[in-house]
Amino acid sequence: MNPNQSILHGTDYYPEQWLEHPEILKQDIELMKSCGINTVTLGVFAWSMLEPTEGTYSLDWLDTCITNLKEQGINTILATPSAARPAWMAHVYPQVLRTLQDGRAALYGGRHNHCPTSKVYAEKTIAINEALAKRFADREEILYWHVSNELQGACYCESCKQAFRTWLKKQYDNDLDLLNNRWYSRFWSHVYTNWDEIDPPMSHGEKNLHSLIIEHKRFVSDLTAQWVEREIQAIRKYDKHTPTTINLMGLHDSVDYNRLVKTVDVVAADIYPTWGLSAGNNDGMLHTIPKSGNLYRNYRFHLAYYRGLSRGNHWLLMESSPSGTNWHPITMQKRPGVHVVSSLAAIAGGANSVQYFQWRQGRGGWEQFHGSVIDHEGNQGRAYRDVQSLSKALAVLGDLSSYHTATDAALLLDTDSRWMVEQASGPRNDGQRQHIETAMRHFEALQARSISVDVVSRDADFSRYSLVVLPMAVHLDQDCVDRLKTFVKQGGSLVVTYSSGLYDRWQCLVSGGYPYGLLSCLGIRVIEQDQLEHGQSISINWKRDTNTSDLCAYHYCELIEVEKETEVLSTYAEGLYEGSPIHTRHPFEKGYAYYQGARTDDETLRTFYQEVEKTLARKEVDAIPFLQTIPRGMYYDILKNDAEILVFLVNPNESTYELTIPSEAVSVFSERVLARDGYRLFQSWSILVLKFNA
Repeated sequence: MNPNQSILHGTDYYPEQWLEHPEILKQDIELMKSCGINTVTLGVFAWSMLEPTEGTYSLDWLDTCITNLKEQGINTILATPSAARPAWMAHVYPQVLRTLQDGRAALYGGRHNHCPTSKVYAEKTIAINEALAKRFADREEILYWHVSNELQGACYCESCKQAFRTWLKKQYDNDLDLLNNRWYSRFWSHVYTNWDEIDPPMSHGEKNLHSLIIEHKRFVSDLTAQWVEREIQAIRKYDKHTPTTINLMGLHDSVDYNRLVKTVDVVAADIYPTWGLSAGNNDGMLHTIPKSGNLYRNYRFHLAYYRGLSRGNHWLLMESSPSGTNWHPITMQKRPGVHVVSSLAAIAGGANSVQYFQWRQGRGGWEQFHGSVIDHEGNQGRAYRDVQSLSKALAVLGDLSSYHTATDAALLLDTDSRWMVEQASGPRNDGQRQHIETAMRHFEALQARSISVDVVSRDADFSRYSLVVLPMAVHLDQDCVDRLKTFVKQGGSLVVTYSSGLYDRWQCLVSGGYPYGLLSCLGIRVIEQDQLEHGQSISINWKRDTNTSDLCAYHYCELIEVEKETEVLSTYAEGLYEGSPIHTRHPFEKGYAYYQGARTDDETLRTFYQEVEKTLARKEVDAIPFLQTIPRGMYYDILKNDAEILVFLVNPNESTYELTIPSEAVSVFSERVLARDGYRLFQSWSILVLKFNA
């Protein structure tokens, strides 16, 4: 199977847990085939079974499993095992383990606790990777090399400290005065006089110097990327062609994913929503900050994030749960319709696979209650039937390799800005910084205006879009600023919010006013920042008749000055800021630049984007006007090629919706959608896929 020509429907599989039970291994493959699984991921966390004693490799069991799967038409994604080392290694070579941030040496256990500068661990990893690659190189049934697993975190040993200092010397041309100047280190007498005086941020040491913290995060990202590159080099010694991937964890940010994805051929994601739990019961997603809101919105935001990371190419949904997730506060099973709808939403969002953790529930271990396609006894319950249903849906959709996602807007969620907002001292320290939540609320407001969105990083190609949105983009470098201004000059629309362009690369406040570099483009200047206490709000006056009421600003409120050609769209209606602008529009050559000077309620955001929509140079939705009639609460995504457009219409709510479908639309697939005269009735958790001529 060519991975670019078929949707992968797969699962993490751990046959090493059942080697003493050949009847179970035989049953596994039979059940996989009967429910439509066409791909499995093997070898994750299998190091102790692949190298049971130092230098002795046991690969026959893995080869047998790959061969047996192939005979039934099931392909393999083969993982390198470096995410969890064997106990013998940690015992013989304790230096392979990390030192914690408080200076304590980690003991053996868990996973992801290797030291990335350990020469021993690098040697052992290279050796096992070469052994695997030599055995399995270029086998057609192996679709990808899956490098390690969910890489994260940092080590604080002496070796890593020295590597950090070496990295800093390179960044600052071995000029310590330059480092001190950029770090503003005279504050609190933090001037360094020798490179050896610089330690990484430690829990019992320096943890308030923003520049040190941000640079250490970049160092860890580079070190992690170099580790991935080292693993791939070992594979490439024997296998020159099989593409590589690495699974990333939701919106996790201990590593800059934009840096990490550049090391592999294909982007892959692990996404675990809390389907079924009420909003506010949990954060709604793996490594996501919001504690409330629409969980499906959060899920779509993740899909858009990986679509952005993949730069418009197909990506892999490497891990999702076919039922519940044991490390959530409550392991709640998916409700009827949720599995098929959410999985097809991933396909509509550009994923080329739907894969699960895990196939068979393990009898022991920390994830023994995690969701699985079948339980440890092999019972085929509702999760198994849901997987079967999805297989049928994917078969109906067929080959989508020629299709690409169609998006109008780019929303900037840059890792540097995330780090800076979350570690800043002020202007809010009450838990209401809400950087990701702000981005998600803009994302939702755009969706409500039928504007499709990719979530991108600072180095994205903005020319692909008609609209670029910068929600709390506190760090904007010169290259990004120049490309944004070019984008607007050439006819694009730009939206910039409060708390944008505040910092330089070292989290020092910029000179010359903010938003940095965009003052002439926006036609405004921020004069003063103010903060409202939690629960306090200020009414807003909208300059045009918008048929809205009770619009308000809260949390962040800025006072701004505008140039005479800048149009004021709204103002504060009361208090200290009464009459001062909030929303503005400024023409800049062929395009327009908008500014939002306060955090506002959702209704105001939707009203604002109604204004923004008027200046968009193009919209993908324009080709299908009926999409503008979709009721609020429903969602759509578009896949298209030169001949056809596929529209995925989703109702992820408890409500029921009626929608009239154009006569030229051809129904490709539906789940929980009832056909009525002239319209379709969308039940809770339903999906309809329509085909139009391009």
